[in-house]
Amino acid sequence: MLLPVLPTAPFVLLAAACFMRSSERLHRWLVGHPTFGVHIRDYLAGRGLRGRTKAVALLTLWASVALSVLVLVPLPLVDAAILVVAAGVTAYIWRLPTCSCNGLDPEAGND
Repeated sequence: MLLPVLPTAPFVLLAAACFMRSSERLHRWLVGHPTFGVHIRDYLAGRGLRGRTKAVALLTLWASVALSVLVLVPLPLVDAAILVVAAGVTAYIWRLPTCSCNGLDPEAGND
């Protein structure tokens, strides 16, 4: 999923939090998902995000910001707003703990 300015990671974590409170079945599906599940389990267990996940999220964020500001959006005020939002998302992702899980998923039994 590609959205201008925002990486997917915060939306996946938000979805997990919302499903946890509203639908046990959807929460189990999302947490057990082969692609997103391991990242959500790490986050929910308080381990944070893996370093590669943070790097990909931030690179995607700033690539889309650069595209938006330099090419797609000709309005300086909107460009400034995009940069402020991107800086806030960057600060949030940067401050999350970095999981040193070494590619292992404790839930899958491969510790």
